[in-house]
Amino acid sequence: MKRYRVFLSGDVQGVGMRMSVYRLAKQLQLTGWVCNEPDGRVSLEVQGEARSLLRFWEALPVCARWAQIDHMDRWEIPVQNEETAFLVRG
Repeated sequence: MKRYRVFLSGDVQGVGMRMSVYRLAKQLQLTGWVCNEPDGRVSLEVQGEARSLLRFWEALPVCARWAQIDHMDRWEIPVQNEETAFLVRG
């Protein structure tokens, strides 16, 4: 089990990115959250088993049809064992 904090930059707001990330995470049985940032980025935390996370990273760049991810910052953070769902915030 691993958890990551991620910031996506590019054309990622107003193009369905949050809902696409939500659907992808739910499909892969991952937990965490996704939200829009005031600076135009999308941020998220995602948690799950290594195989599901690998599929998530592979699908993320194309999960939102109209989005264009120019840059992704990602780092591992502590797992939150009590978390049971993936949420869309703000």
